[in-house]
Amino acid sequence: MDYHDVALQIDQIRRVNSNSLSFIPLSTIENRYLVKDRVCLIFDGDIVLAYLLHGSMKRDKHVCLTQVATKPEYNLGLQVFRMFKKKAFDFGCSAITVRCAEDVRANWRALGFCLLDCLDVGNTRNRKICLWHLDL
Repeated sequence: MDYHDVALQIDQIRRVNSNSLSFIPLSTIENRYLVKDRVCLIFDGDIVLAYLLHGSMKRDKHVCLTQVATKPEYNLGLQVFRMFKKKAFDFGCSAITVRCAEDVRANWRALGFCLLDCLDVGNTRNRKICLWHLDL
């Protein structure tokens, strides 16, 4: 399976969850995340069941969790997050940061994140964006 096939499957999962996820162009998924290994994936054979996209990892710096989603019939969000957290820790990152809409059902606090701030950014959906931080 090539990067484009995986990007198409990620995009399908993202579309199903589009009320809570921001749009990321297919070419960006492929070139910024898959090609540069800025992704954690859970597969069943050749089928992507869950994904997590993240920014670049640098030792002693924070890494940004960009987007995480799972097929609705699976509950793999926690599992793919744990894969990412281990990857970031093993790489030597100091923290994980997340920007998430205030109304999105995600329990970052239960995962150990601290809320830094909620900003009114004037986006098209009129959502406040909350900034979360987790020390590693």
